[in-house]
Amino acid sequence: MIRMNPFVFLSRPRRFGKSLLTTTLCYFFEGRRDLFEGLKVMGGDAPV
Repeated sequence: MIRMNPFVFLSRPRRFGKSLLTTTLCYFFEGRRDLFEGLKVMGGDAPV
């Protein structure tokens, strides 16, 4: 996704968790696997 488009627009209503979303993405890409154990995102079945 980053290689294809360097900018990502997060379209969400006001006060609807944009900061939470960006923090979650940050932790995921930093490799904080302990926070995502047992969740579907760690299953490895998702397309890239």
